[in-house]
Amino acid sequence: MINLNPKELNFLRYMRVGRLATLSAKSEPHLVPLCFAFANGAIYIGTGPAGKKVRNILQNNRVAFTIDEYSEDWDNLRGIMITGEAFILEKGQEYERAKKIMFNKYQQYEKLGWKDGHDRVLKITPQKVKSWGLEEKAK
Repeated sequence: MINLNPKELNFLRYMRVGRLATLSAKSEPHLVPLCFAFANGAIYIGTGPAGKKVRNILQNNRVAFTIDEYSEDWDNLRGIMITGEAFILEKGQEYERAKKIMFNKYQQYEKLGWKDGHDRVLKITPQKVKSWGLEEKAK
């Protein structure tokens, strides 16, 4: 498991949208904004079973995930880029734990009618983390 500093951990828990980059079998990039939850050293994302990101991960599970916050004052730009491996969870204890974490952060999952046996959880295991703008500013 990769070590994150307290500011990175807080940022991951606070932010609500990130961008997932995957590659197709033909090395065509696919980038999509997604809601995510962070817990137990992993990123969890809910998805249907047949989207492009799922197809790409089944062929190449190396991914990049970026969470950032824009500011017109570029001295205040903040973010984290995570590279790692993605896994598709369809059932089991970790699937249930991840689903509970995601449902606690986003009530929309339940409202939209999550279907066990159909919907999936993507799990990203970070291998490298690069963050910017999260350090304390000198006064």
